[in-house]
Amino acid sequence: MGNLIDKAVNFLSPGWGLARARNRALEMIVSGGYEGASTSNAIFQEFLTSTTDADSSFSSWDRKRIIERSRDNIRNVPIASAVINRTCDHSIGDRGLTLHPQVDRQILGMSEDQAIEWQDKTDQEWRLFSESKEVDFYREQNFAEKTYLTLKSELEGGDCATIFLNVKRPGSPYGLKLQSLEGEFISNPDYKQDTESLIQGIEKDKSGIPVAYHFSKRHPGDRLELSAEDWQRRKIFDSKGRRNILLHKNQIRFGQTRGVPILGPVTGKLLQIGRLSKAELLASVLNSYYTLVVTGKQGDTLPVKTSPAEQNSTLTVDDKLTMGSGSFIRAKEGTEVKSFDPARPNVKFEPFFMTMVAEIGAAVGVPKSLIMMLFDKSYSASRGEVLLAWIYFLAKRTHVAVGLCQPTYEAFLDEAVALGRISAPGYFQNEIFRKAYQGSPYNQWTGPTRPAIDELKEARAHALYNSIGTQSLQEITTKTTGRSWQKVNEQIIREHNLRVGAGLETEVDIA
Repeated sequence: MGNLIDKAVNFLSPGWGLARARNRALEMIVSGGYEGASTSNAIFQEFLTSTTDADSSFSSWDRKRIIERSRDNIRNVPIASAVINRTCDHSIGDRGLTLHPQVDRQILGMSEDQAIEWQDKTDQEWRLFSESKEVDFYREQNFAEKTYLTLKSELEGGDCATIFLNVKRPGSPYGLKLQSLEGEFISNPDYKQDTESLIQGIEKDKSGIPVAYHFSKRHPGDRLELSAEDWQRRKIFDSKGRRNILLHKNQIRFGQTRGVPILGPVTGKLLQIGRLSKAELLASVLNSYYTLVVTGKQGDTLPVKTSPAEQNSTLTVDDKLTMGSGSFIRAKEGTEVKSFDPARPNVKFEPFFMTMVAEIGAAVGVPKSLIMMLFDKSYSASRGEVLLAWIYFLAKRTHVAVGLCQPTYEAFLDEAVALGRISAPGYFQNEIFRKAYQGSPYNQWTGPTRPAIDELKEARAHALYNSIGTQSLQEITTKTTGRSWQKVNEQIIREHNLRVGAGLETEVDIA
């Protein structure tokens, strides 16, 4: 259409056509080539934006409100709690993340047998430490339970903190204790305004590097009032450069001081979908009521049943009129009673509701089928949703392994080696040796395995991958069971020998 107009203008008035071309070229130079930057397009007239840094776009006031609403949605909107629970269940699980110590034996000069022996000993000590509730400063959770709740707290509140303490107590040879606190405990003393060096409870140096956290001794929602003496400043690093505090946060921008709740972008949709669901449920309940209205003169009484299950009672025309399941009520003489049909259940509710759930799931990273725990599609569609969800779950698992599990394991190893419970020559003298002993968070932490939609197809695929040399038995075992192939193989050998001894199997001739 534009070309036809240009041709017509050029034919009637070449000068006018040249001016139009010049104006169009000037507009392209000034505004660029993106339609989204246009200031003349009607759809952008009320689209007001501003440029802010990471902390300005998530101020203390915004953060407080979003966290409050996030926690309220999780308490009262089933879809919100489903998103959090699915993420934690598949990323961490009820057993937490399992440590498989992996030393770099080439750097340490260990033989394979020596490395296996060291890893088994370290694994034994780690289980002694982590499976006891003594790992928790409050003696309430073991490390697996603490790991699960740490991720859940971060997702709900945007961030939370783990403090490393040294408290010697009967019940454990280790003094390392973990104190976990919700993000609301971190705030500016006496709730003062942010400054250049103190932002939302986090103190920074001149370079903008966090150096200390300010913790209130009580939650801001505590019924007891907080005073200026109720805050404690804690340094992030000790004099030797070792970290004392871990801040687990959902960070979405560089330079962002505090974390954003994962449900923050969908807070409004969750609130509305919760209200819609409740309204539809109430409408369906009202539609199930059957009420009979009896008319009479003022002051008349009549024995009636308020419901089939109740005893006889007397109602008057002055009584409050309510609907009920199989109830009878008296109305004044002359009262006109009409039946009504609320048309419930609404046949359009389910497709609209599921569309909203899908949109929320897409924003968060959990597909609709996993949120609803409803797989009513084909095998390929269901498997596709599971695989996409596991990209998100594994990302969260890695986040927890790097941010909580590995730092805790390294702090534990420091103490275990210092106490002489684990032998690690050169651990404190050589940083490269120390890292070789500690291993990497990316290959020694496992969690719940990905569920198989069709286990037979999955098993055949694993067998094929192993036969062509693209997957090792260790990889397959970890992926399908979360366990170490070495330990599984040792168990299989023991079982085989027992069955041979019982005459249930024959000895394999390997000659």
